[in-house]
Amino acid sequence: MSPKILLFFFLCFFSISVFGQDIDSSRLQFIEKIKQAEKIELENSLSELDQHRAEIKRAKVLEELLKIGQRAKSFLKKGVDSNGIKIQLEQIKDWNTIVQKGVDFYIGPTQTQRNLSISSKLNRELIFKLEQENILLDQYLNELISNRNRLDSLMSDSSLYNFPKDTIGLTQYFLRLKSVMLVLKPIDSSLQKAIISLDNLKNRLVVQKNQLSLENDELQEQRKILFKNSLNKEFVETAGWRMNDLPFSYVLEFSFLKEQLAFIFYVQDNIGKIFFLFLLVFLLFYFIKTLKQKIVESHLIFKYPLLSAVIIVFGLFQFVFLDPPFIFYSWFWLIPGISLTVVFWNYITKFWMKFWLCILVLFTLVAADNLILLASNTERGILVGLAFLGLLTGFYFLFNWNKHSHELKERYIKYFLYFLMGMQILSIGFNFYGSYNLSKSIMVSGYFGVLTGILLLWTVRLLNDVLFFATETYNSHDRKLFYINFEKVGSKVPSFFYFLLVIGWFVLVSRNFYLYNQLAEPISNWMFEERTIGEYTFSIRGITNFIVIIFISFFVSRVVSFIASEPNHANESPDKKSINGLGSWILLIRIAIIGMGLFLAFAAAGIPLDKITIILGALSVGIGFGLQALINNLVSGLILAFEKPVNVGDIVEVMGKSGTMKSIGFRTSVITTWDGANLIISNGDLMNAQLINWTQDKGFRRLELKFDIVLGVDLNQVHDIVEKLILENHEILKYPKYVIEFNQIVNASAELSIYFWVRKYGDAGHVMSKLIVDIDKVFSANKITFAKPTQNIIIHNNNEN
Repeated sequence: MSPKILLFFFLCFFSISVFGQDIDSSRLQFIEKIKQAEKIELENSLSELDQHRAEIKRAKVLEELLKIGQRAKSFLKKGVDSNGIKIQLEQIKDWNTIVQKGVDFYIGPTQTQRNLSISSKLNRELIFKLEQENILLDQYLNELISNRNRLDSLMSDSSLYNFPKDTIGLTQYFLRLKSVMLVLKPIDSSLQKAIISLDNLKNRLVVQKNQLSLENDELQEQRKILFKNSLNKEFVETAGWRMNDLPFSYVLEFSFLKEQLAFIFYVQDNIGKIFFLFLLVFLLFYFIKTLKQKIVESHLIFKYPLLSAVIIVFGLFQFVFLDPPFIFYSWFWLIPGISLTVVFWNYITKFWMKFWLCILVLFTLVAADNLILLASNTERGILVGLAFLGLLTGFYFLFNWNKHSHELKERYIKYFLYFLMGMQILSIGFNFYGSYNLSKSIMVSGYFGVLTGILLLWTVRLLNDVLFFATETYNSHDRKLFYINFEKVGSKVPSFFYFLLVIGWFVLVSRNFYLYNQLAEPISNWMFEERTIGEYTFSIRGITNFIVIIFISFFVSRVVSFIASEPNHANESPDKKSINGLGSWILLIRIAIIGMGLFLAFAAAGIPLDKITIILGALSVGIGFGLQALINNLVSGLILAFEKPVNVGDIVEVMGKSGTMKSIGFRTSVITTWDGANLIISNGDLMNAQLINWTQDKGFRRLELKFDIVLGVDLNQVHDIVEKLILENHEILKYPKYVIEFNQIVNASAELSIYFWVRKYGDAGHVMSKLIVDIDKVFSANKITFAKPTQNIIIHNNNEN
């Protein structure tokens, strides 16, 4: 109840009490007045409360309007560069002019598969660039529309129109509302203009993208038609030749523009892969250099570690780049080709060196010719000349095969020569027939097949050598590092490698034909097609990525473990501990690699992490009970990694066995004992057992030497002699201080005990040996005799006589 009503009631009651008015009618009237006053006051209080609530809500709405307005203003300032997008659209339009040149109306005697192929790649690249710009525009436009809708929603809030009742409050509210509107009006206007401008820009982008998509469909249709007519004559004059021809300089200029554009676009899109490629080259180079320090024997990979790394990485990594333009792809053959030339120098005979140089030079010329995109009689003559040179090269070296085949490291080259000659014969035949595109594809494939075949053969051979020496250097107590028993196969390349080589070679060669795209497209669609089981959607590509990433993560983890483990004692002294600084952190690094691999694999497969968390949570209870020992060992391994009571390379003693800690794994650790055996102990037992670490902290070790001296010599002289020998020995530590003392006298001899410290556990044996030799030499010179154990035998005669 209001304080005013209480005061009024008190005064009235006091008046009645004083004057003693006791009339019922007066009392009833008085009560009625009190009720009416209370009702009026209650209505006023409720009205004030509503006004107060409305004022608070109006203030909140106005404050929110200012926040949204400032956020929209800030977003407009740092927003999308619409002028940059306009310039990009104009640039794409100019690029598309170059792309479409020679496509709608082919230039020259006939359309070419190379021109359509590179035009299709460029067209897809331009569509991709427009899609990226479209995504950026959509994000920016959605943010602008969201801010605009939020402002409109707040402006239409009913609380803004619930005005104060009093004049002063109404005046203040209108002034506040006016100031807010002055701030929001230019922002709202800017938002409206930006939305209209970007919406027009988006419409222009969509129209341009649709136009490119239609042109891409037409390109694919033309490629299909050209493929179907591959066996038809494309030069219909006599023998397929004609007199009038395109200027060859124009042909080169036309080709250069498109090839240059394709190379720049592909490098920009795959800059991450290219960086990773050179990173792998550096890492493999470093790994081979590390092997070179550990392997005594000389080998080709150790003579050229950088070039060997280039050949191996380029040979394997070319399969990672999908559908590249020929100008980019040719570098994957020329760079390792030049590297292999240096490796071959003074390694193979002159005859086969000439063969390799001929193949490399001819392939370079063929690669340059394959960059030409327009058909001309001049190029047809070049095609015939190159095919004829390839035929002569193959014939010459096959003719002399029997004389020099014993000099070859790889006899499979003979089959590549047969392939080269066969393809060049077909190329010459189709060229004279008039089938220009088919003739060119066959000619290029012939040279490409023999060069890539040799490069892949040497990639496999050099990779096999790296794996062989790595396995020899970094041995393991369980399975082989690369799952290949090199002790059984020796240095011979496993057949499985040759099987993969044949498949890879076939894929690379078939890429030169449009038929490869026809076969690869349905496979690609099948891989990317999304499938649904229940509520889960997946694709074959996602599952494949999941398996590959998991395999790579476990493989990299295993390689790190082998590189960081103690080297084979047959190859390196056990005292050398190059990786002692890393110690048990290797286990954490391996866990981090596998953990990152698992997360990347789930992300690549499109599996939601929240569902994985639920599944793991449900399985954790059962796994915890069923695999208690395994989990105990895993947790113990983590404790060893974090607390680091022992590091890899430490000299330890556990369960009565001593040796060097070789590795700390997920479940078990390995200790190499002094007799060369590997003691495998579970991490749980290692944590629970009494472990002595001779290397941790300073690594000092105290030794004890006791012997007896025959009494009769000056014991102080003995003490001084021994002390002098200890002081002269620099391998005995002076601090902690040594102790020389006589303990007891037994059988006419004094027992001398010597306690001293050495710096390292491994020094104990030879330091003790040297001290004993020195003591014996000095004692002999000073006629100090070591006590010999004596025994008195007393014979009792029981005969009475």
